[in-house]
Amino acid sequence: MKHYTTLSLLRIMYLSFLLIVFFSCDTDQDVVYINQRAASVATVKSFEANPGKNRVQVKGKVDPDKISEIEVFWNDRAESLIIPVETSSETISATITGLEEGNYTFEVVAKDNSGNTSNTITAGTSVFGSDYEAAITNREISSQILRNTTLDINFNAIDATPGAIGTQLDYETIDGELKSLFITKDIDRVTIPNFKEGTSYSFRSVFVPAPTAIDTFYTGYTTDTPIQFPVLQNAAVPFAADSISGRWGILSVWTTNEAARNHDGYGGWDEWNNNIFNMESGWGSPAITNGKIYQQVTAGAGNYTLRIVLRDTNHSVDDEGGSYFVVTTAEEFPDVEIVENSEDVVAYERTTAATLNYSINFTLEETTALLIGQVSTQWGETPGRYCNIISWEIVPGS
Repeated sequence: MKHYTTLSLLRIMYLSFLLIVFFSCDTDQDVVYINQRAASVATVKSFEANPGKNRVQVKGKVDPDKISEIEVFWNDRAESLIIPVETSSETISATITGLEEGNYTFEVVAKDNSGNTSNTITAGTSVFGSDYEAAITNREISSQILRNTTLDINFNAIDATPGAIGTQLDYETIDGELKSLFITKDIDRVTIPNFKEGTSYSFRSVFVPAPTAIDTFYTGYTTDTPIQFPVLQNAAVPFAADSISGRWGILSVWTTNEAARNHDGYGGWDEWNNNIFNMESGWGSPAITNGKIYQQVTAGAGNYTLRIVLRDTNHSVDDEGGSYFVVTTAEEFPDVEIVENSEDVVAYERTTAATLNYSINFTLEETTALLIGQVSTQWGETPGRYCNIISWEIVPGS
C-alpha cells in the first residue's frame, strides 16, 4: 500500500514539471527576464583636455562604427558641445573658446545613432588668461659687453613662474640681416659674433604654462642699444708721448694738467723704465698740488673693474695730500681734498707702496661718460714721491 502511494506522488511531480516546461516555451510576450541590461554604447577610448589662452582643446579616440557623436559638458553641465564622429576617423577634436581663467572639469558622453548613451568619463584642466600674463616677467640682463662687432650678453635667472621655457632675442647683423635667437632657460650667456654697432636688440621671455598647452605666452619686449665696451687708450708700457723734453714728456690721449707738468712744462711720461707712466716730484723738481692725468670714456650700464698695475711707488698713507686712482662722472677731475667725499666719484683707491696691483670695482645703472685717472698732491723734498704705472685696463666686473 505504501509503495503505490509513493509511485503516484512521483507521477504527479513529473506531470507538474512538464506543464512548467510547456508554458515556458510559449510566445516571447510571455517571457520575463530578471535583472537583464541592454548592451551599453561604447565609451570614448581616450579623452583629454589641453589648456590654452581662454580656451581648451578637447580630443579623444573613438570607435566610429559604434558612435555617431559625443557630447562634452562643463560648468556643472550648464554648457555643452556636440562633436560629430566621422565614419572615416577614429579621432575627434574641438576647441572650446571664450572661457574665463580658472580650473575646469569636462565630462564626455558618447551616443549612437539610436540615441543610446555611454557611461560618462571626465578630464580636468586649467584655463590661462590675463592673470597669468600679468604674473610673468621678462628676463633681466646682468651685463653686456660689445667689443667691435662681438656682443656678449649675460642674463639673470629667468622668471620662476611655471611654464618659463626661454627667451627670444631679435637683432641686426653687420650685413643688415634681421635675425632671431631662442635662448633656453638654462642658458645664462649668449654671444653674437656679428652684431651691428649702433643698432638695438630686443628680447622677450617665452612661457608655455603646461606641458600640453596649445598656446604660448610672451612678455613684452625689452630693447637695449649696447655701446662699445670702454677701452682706455695709450694705457700700457711703452706709453706714447705727444711731446718730449729730455727724460720727461706729455702722454698722448691723456689730459695732463699744468700741476702735473712740473718738469719745465713736461711730466707724466717718463723715459725711464721703458717709457712708463709716472707723476714724480722732488729730487730737485717742484712739489705737485692736485696734479691730474686722466682720460674720458663712455660706458654702458653694467659692472666694471679698473685694473692698475704698478712697477713701484713710494707713496704713503701718512703723506699730506696723497695720491688717488679715481673713476668719476664729474665734468672736471676732482681735487685730492674731495675724492673721498664727492658724490660724483664712482670709485677710488689711495696709492700706497704696500699695493702694486689695484682692482677698483664700480657699477653703472645707465650709459655714462667717465673720467678715469690719477690725482696727486705730493711734496718736493728729497727723497721725492713717484708712482711708476705699467698699465691701466677696464675689464668686466662681477
